Amino acid sequence: MGIFLNCYENENDYAPYYSDRYCHDAVLLSLGSKRILRFKNKYSDKINFNLDSGSLLYFSDNVNKNFRHSVLKKK
Repeated sequence: MGIFLNCYENENDYAPYYSDRYCHDAVLLSLGSKRILRFKNKYSDKINFNLDSGSLLYFSDNVNKNFRHSVLKKK
């Protein structure tokens, strides 16, 4: 299992769409500014998660294999 900590200081911090290269489940802890984490699959279906500071999110390796994810810039 991978454990990841993301800290976004302001609306300009973001992560472009990507899939992790590891082959494990993941736990993500988000700290800092409230952000949107978006998952999308190869058919462009999108799922958004609103992450407040202190949010904890788990996703399985199967999600990582079938979706790319991004932390969006605030507009």
